[in-house]
Amino acid sequence: MVKNKKLLATGILGLSLFLNGNVNANLKGNEEKVSYTTNKQITDNNLIKSNTIRDLELKEINGKYYSVLSPIKKVKSLKYAFETNNFYEDSEEVLMARLMLGEGEGTSDLEKIRIGYTAMNRVKDDKKRYGKTLKEVILKPYQFTAFEYRKRILKKPMRYNPEEFLHCLELSENLLKGKYEDPTDGATFYFNPKLVKRIPSWVDYLEKVEIKEKDNEKSPHYYYREPL
Repeated sequence: MVKNKKLLATGILGLSLFLNGNVNANLKGNEEKVSYTTNKQITDNNLIKSNTIRDLELKEINGKYYSVLSPIKKVKSLKYAFETNNFYEDSEEVLMARLMLGEGEGTSDLEKIRIGYTAMNRVKDDKKRYGKTLKEVILKPYQFTAFEYRKRILKKPMRYNPEEFLHCLELSENLLKGKYEDPTDGATFYFNPKLVKRIPSWVDYLEKVEIKEKDNEKSPHYYYREPL
């Protein structure tokens, strides 16, 4: 019996070393490859069957590297990678993605980009009234309501709406790389008239921006900027 256990242990160790060797070999030359899954209902089985997950050997998430040795570990790294109790530890890309999801869930890509640009435009403010960095701007108290009222969801976006969050992450990365022009014409504020009980007081000293429709897409928000 003891001999059988030793043989079993030796076999498991050999299999582990074999898998590890294969993974390390696959990693060479692929460290820059980044891919995302867009399954609506993310479950362990769906993720294992997903080609994008199966092919994912090394991915930088939130500044940390997750090595993958099996489909199950791939699932766990994606499923829990974006959980946090401290948004200041996020990269700018991840924090922007949280903003897009929290403030623009269910809206078009263009609307999410508009929302992201309001934060970008605040960073450009000469007087630095909203913060000096993108993180300071997004996390400044009482500015973006998603970080006040939807904080629990934004801490664990992959458990809440994984497909949309990963898509927001892609939009966020492209926005921060300068791939999108500003569709808000410099807007720094916005609100949804259907979700507020009264018009915000700041509209009295800001200039309303006329948002151009695209492909019959009408923005649910009213956008404002500092007077030119």
